[in-house]
Amino acid sequence: IYEHLVQLCNGSLDETDRLIDLDYFNFKDSINMKDAEIELRQKGFGIHAFLGSGSKEVHDFLVYCESVEKCFRSILHHHESSISSKSSSEMYIDEDKIEEWHSGARDLVRELKKDDCIGLLQNWLMSLMVCDISLFITLCPSSSCLDKATYPALTMETNEYSSGEFKAMTKNGLVFDYNIKIIDLDGKPAKKLRNR
Repeated sequence: IYEHLVQLCNGSLDETDRLIDLDYFNFKDSINMKDAEIELRQKGFGIHAFLGSGSKEVHDFLVYCESVEKCFRSILHHHESSISSKSSSEMYIDEDKIEEWHSGARDLVRELKKDDCIGLLQNWLMSLMVCDISLFITLCPSSSCLDKATYPALTMETNEYSSGEFKAMTKNGLVFDYNIKIIDLDGKPAKKLRNR
């Protein structure tokens, strides 16, 4: 996809990286995603509409990738079953089938427009960022004496009460204060894609 976007940018790596690095979160924040989801589902698109530009080409490409993944998982499952039954330990995937999958994906990538490529690559970079994040969870017994009569909505589900305090109550009535912090949300630059 990156190579196709470079071609669409007349061979300019710098222009390709600039387009990918543009802040696209403002666009997604400026629309009502729930309404957009309903509208896109009515048109027959699933979650794929939220990746890339939401075009039919992106949808077709991702559906194709999912079908290849399903076939590959089936082959792996069959291989694992063979190992557990000790009937065979070698895994065989027909090279012609692999070439067919690769060729099909290449053909679909060639149909992607510039916005499609940018959106898909931005989402992929975001997934790299999410792989690197860390969660810090602080949990300690609460000094508050809460009971269900005072806070009837406070159950195993989390609830936020005054001044950002988060509390959770176990089924046996113990109350805990907790805090969750997410760190390492550094975005990945488009230059990461050049050598992939």
